[in-house]
Amino acid sequence: MQKFFRIICWFSIALLIFCVMAPFIGRFIPLTYTDGDGFFDGFSAGIPLAILLTLSGTLKKDDPVIAVIVKIGATVFVSAVSLYILALVSLGDMCTSTVVRTLFENKYNHSDKIVLRSFGCGATDSTSPTYGVVRAKYLTSHLFWRTDIDTTKLDRTVWVRVVDKGE
Repeated sequence: MQKFFRIICWFSIALLIFCVMAPFIGRFIPLTYTDGDGFFDGFSAGIPLAILLTLSGTLKKDDPVIAVIVKIGATVFVSAVSLYILALVSLGDMCTSTVVRTLFENKYNHSDKIVLRSFGCGATDSTSPTYGVVRAKYLTSHLFWRTDIDTTKLDRTVWVRVVDKGE
């Protein structure tokens, strides 16, 4: 049983490192959600859970009761503080990009599209959203690889205009 708890502890430490590093990595690669740019930011929600799971490796069979209580209390406290900080950070950044509609679709690969995206900050900003056109290679229905594209240089034998489907 002790070996199982050690595996959980090391897994949670690896998860914690990944959750902390993912938002930084996400700033350098163009992997994007259909609604929002927070694909890697979503991993930060795993931080409190990973902190709680490290408890499995810090508790020992021969620990006195007071040490167990202190370890559990400290771990829960740190996890709660990280959850509170994450909630404050998420409220501070309400800006997001959203796919407004699909403009063109690749005739030979239907998961390869050119989309119109808007970027705005909602009620926290009084300006209108800004719009941009990007090439989206969809990996799933909600996740795509984003690259900038100039639509004036499209090969019309490959790209077909999409009639607005109410996206």
